[in-house]
Amino acid sequence: MYSTQGQSSILKHKPVVSKKGSKKDLTLEDDAEAVQERFSVNDIEHWTSTVVSVLNMYYGLSDDMFKLLLPAIYPSTVELCVNVTDNRVRSAVKSILEKVGRLKNLI
Repeated sequence: MYSTQGQSSILKHKPVVSKKGSKKDLTLEDDAEAVQERFSVNDIEHWTSTVVSVLNMYYGLSDDMFKLLLPAIYPSTVELCVNVTDNRVRSAVKSILEKVGRLKNLI
């Protein structure tokens, strides 16, 4: 854990009211539970939809543009294979990896 003793207030955020009704200032020392309270199912759904949209837009690029962006996009796409359970994201990742295989004459 980081010590915030003697540090400026720049490390503090606005007070957050938790689901339990208690009010507290978030600092670098707060555990993940306090931060997770700020994220709802709607937030997760929003980000999932955004990731799916971005992946689908990337997939829809011309082959030349797809190849050009591949070094930047590929590592993050591979991480999604391991870290995501939503079937919409997994399907979009599968499509991208299939396109990579086709463009690289692997399949």
